[in-house]
Amino acid sequence: MPEGANVISAESWGVSAWTKTARISVTLSDGRHMNYFLKCSTGRLAKVSMWGEHYSASIIADHLPDFGPGPVGKGEYYDDTKIHVYFYLMNYHDMDLQSPPDPVKLASAIAGLH
Repeated sequence: MPEGANVISAESWGVSAWTKTARISVTLSDGRHMNYFLKCSTGRLAKVSMWGEHYSASIIADHLPDFGPGPVGKGEYYDDTKIHVYFYLMNYHDMDLQSPPDPVKLASAIAGLH
């Protein structure tokens, strides 16, 4: 989290077969409210997966800042049962799951990415 952030809530968010996911709401030191999306993973490939996603998102954000949620950070910790957990934190993006994206805008963004 950014320096001085005060966590308001953390709740399980979304569904994933390989990771635990959460939405974290915070108040920043300047009073602004922010939401973040957290992915946590354990196991043999957890570090590669979380670090790889963070690295990829960082490169994409450098070239197309509005293409997707920006990366905030990555790290690791041991949970209450002493299991090694790796995580990736990104800005939260409230996705519209009811309507498809504009095909021209999506194709243009993907072309720009490539």
